[in-house]
Amino acid sequence: MKERKMKKEIWWIIGGTSLVLGLILIAFASFGGAGGIYITDNGLEIVGETIVKEETIRAGFTAVNVYCDLSEVEMRPSADGSYGYKITYTDSHFADVSAEVAGGTLTISNKNIKPWTVNLSLPWVIGAEFKLVITYPANSTFERVDIESALGTVRLNDFETETLNVTADCGDVSADGVVSRNTEMNLEMGKLKFAGTLYDHTELSLACGDLSFDGELYGYTDVVAHLGNVSINTAVPEEDYAFDLEVSLGNITVGGRSASGSTSVIGGTGDNSLRVKCDLGNIDVTFARDGAAAVGRK
Repeated sequence: MKERKMKKEIWWIIGGTSLVLGLILIAFASFGGAGGIYITDNGLEIVGETIVKEETIRAGFTAVNVYCDLSEVEMRPSADGSYGYKITYTDSHFADVSAEVAGGTLTISNKNIKPWTVNLSLPWVIGAEFKLVITYPANSTFERVDIESALGTVRLNDFETETLNVTADCGDVSADGVVSRNTEMNLEMGKLKFAGTLYDHTELSLACGDLSFDGELYGYTDVVAHLGNVSINTAVPEEDYAFDLEVSLGNITVGGRSASGSTSVIGGTGDNSLRVKCDLGNIDVTFARDGAAAVGRK
């Protein structure tokens, strides 16, 4: 009798669980847009219809303003020397996708209507896609570039700008061949990598991850890293800097000289100011020894 009752309870549990899962899948399917539910190598994914927006902007643009919730953002020179953009996204996850040029500024934004979805290569994760590529002629110069990304990668390539502002919550940020006079880059978690030339005023901040710079640094530079390593390789001689390097716990290597523990290294009387503070991690600063050419362009 007890055995029969136990079997009955087990069947009730199985049936109730199946019903709940079925309702969840139906609800997810209703959110999934035109794509529906698919079993992939990554497990169960709800995929909406893929939308592509692409436009060539004949008049060009002199500034860029991007705000995206969940995205991959890339700026790169075009093959044909034109200005434009291409957006690829799943309609089931994003709303208010807009792109316009007004007053010479290209503005692109989106809104993730499912903030709980994350595009990770893990089983049983619901997928979302938003890829933005902005193109322009080689050696373009902009008045300002402003990019804000909640989650995703940011890649910047081969342009010059008077002002560069990048804010990212989670994801890698990289710049290659970029020249900027007034720069502020803030990253909460990920890798921040810059190869190019920075002038006048620079502020780089990273909460968790590694930060690296390779190129030329002029003017005032302030770098703050809370958890991670900082590596700066500048093609400017050491005598051109006044530097202040500090770690709460870690190592400092500057110009071949090393210090460790909770320590700071202050030196130089040059016109360029370099300040680096790291709470937990290592600081490595290398100066030019033979006036080698820098990565960026002046």
